[in-house]
Amino acid sequence: MRARFIRTLAIAALGAVVFASSAFASAAYDLSTVSTGFTSQIVNAVTTALPIAGPILALFVGWKVLKRMVRA
Repeated sequence: MRARFIRTLAIAALGAVVFASSAFASAAYDLSTVSTGFTSQIVNAVTTALPIAGPILALFVGWKVLKRMVRA
């Protein structure tokens, strides 16, 4: 009895999803404005961060190399 109810409920849910999917499939979204804004924000952030992060990264790598050279 319970298995039949669950099976019927699952079939009804699947039918609702199939019926509703046709409405979602016909919708066309234009995301070019969002992607353009997102890309410009990322470019601005990277061009600001690279001049700061580059020398810091080089300093840490140089420190590690110097420590290995002095220890050896």
